[in-house]
Parts: sequence; C-alpha cells; structure tokens
Amino acid sequence: MKKFISLVLLALFFSSTLTAASTQMHAKEIIIEEVEQYPFIGLVGAYNSDFENNALIGFRLGMQNNVWRTSFTYEENFDEYKAFILEVDRTLVAGLFSGLGRLYIGASGGWIDTGDTPTAFLDVDTTGSISSDGFVVGANIGLMYYISDQLDLSIDYRYLNVEDIPAIDKITGFSIALHYFF
Repeated sequence: MKKFISLVLLALFFSSTLTAASTQMHAKEIIIEEVEQYPFIGLVGAYNSDFENNALIGFRLGMQNNVWRTSFTYEENFDEYKAFILEVDRTLVAGLFSGLGRLYIGASGGWIDTGDTPTAFLDVDTTGSISSDGFVVGANIGLMYYISDQLDLSIDYRYLNVEDIPAIDKITGFSIALHYFF
C-alpha cells in the first residue's frame, strides 16, 4: 500500500511539474509597460493649530503617476519656522467623484529651522533667543480632486513629529494645495 501511495504522489508531482513547465512564460514574452508620470508645481496653504501664527504658505515641486506621488515642499510659517519636506503619497482609493477623486495616505520627512526663536516659547526663565534646527517625520491622509487635465486640488491632514527642537514638538493641521501639471 505504501508503494502505491508513493507512486500516486510521485505521478502527481511529475504531472504538475510538466504542466507548470508548459505554461511557463519566457522573458521575451513579458512586456513591462511604461507608467506615465506627471511633473507638477504647486502652491500650499495650511492651518496649524500648534502655533501662535496659524497660517503657513509653501511651494511644491513633484512627480506623480496613477498610484504614487512624490513631492518636495518648502513651507514657511512666517514668524516661527521654515521647513523643507519630502512627501511620498500612495493612492488608496481611486475613482471617487465620477473618477476625478482619489483618497491617499503618505509619509513625510524633512528639515525644519526655527531661526531665532524667542525663549518665551520655551517656558524658561532666560531672556533672548536661541537658534535651532532639526528634523520632522510624520504622516498624512488626504483627498485629491482633478479640476482639469492640468490642475488638481489636494486637501489633507498631517501630523509631523519634530525632533531636536525644544520649542516645537509637533506640527499638525489641515493643508490645501493646488498643483499644476506641466
């Protein structure tokens, strides 16, 4: 009986191997399509509840395709900080709003400079100011809507954790961006 079961298992193994070999694709049959990429520039405005001056403005340069978006953003909160941030976003849901909208999630990282931060922000007993810079890392979630073939509007919420700066521990809030594809 053991010989019979062994022969059946061996026959099944060889038949599956032969079948798999006959359906194997060869390298010349594999076609990798190019994914169309779109470079863009953008203008960003945001509301940050963590600061005395809640508004910020930024400029963005990036590249995106139908799934991924990568952008470099320079932003400034006028009085309290300026930052250079790299964002990588991935589309979670496409086809919203009659095919014109996308839901995305992303990760961010970059450099932040507070310049001469008044020590009043630090809750310490000294007077004067300190010069400080550090790093930010965080995440965002948002909605992108294509206004036209060359223009989209993105609204997102982000959370950035600030490292190495005693005056600022986080940057949170909503932002809105208008991107032009060229």
